[in-house]
Amino acid sequence: MAPEGEDFDLPGPVMDCDLAEIVTSILKHWPKAILEKDELVTPLQEHNTSSWTTPCEFFVYEDQDSYTSWTEHGRTDENAMKMVSVSADPDNLHFTYDARIEPFMYDLMLSICWVRSPVRQQIAEESKRN
Repeated sequence: MAPEGEDFDLPGPVMDCDLAEIVTSILKHWPKAILEKDELVTPLQEHNTSSWTTPCEFFVYEDQDSYTSWTEHGRTDENAMKMVSVSADPDNLHFTYDARIEPFMYDLMLSICWVRSPVRQQIAEESKRN
């Protein structure tokens, strides 16, 4: 059986840009990702996170085959590293994932931290003025 899932919390106010960055970052690694949210299952690239509100929970699978494997067999050695669970509350992002995809998840966390950073926000504001 695959190792148990890792849990990671990213505290702080959850902003719209956090949810958008999650989608953008995951699509960089999993371009055919499938989103399961609110009992709907669709390609992740079709979603605009601007209508999402917290609290919310969703699952992202690497592709359609991964989603099918999870729904038919549950967690297995083969599919464990092909799904990420995300819970977004107003003051915290919570991720559950397989330890074997930690480099991917670190990249995702760094992207969210960059989006939240005052330096990035200042650069964005300056570029709007120019």
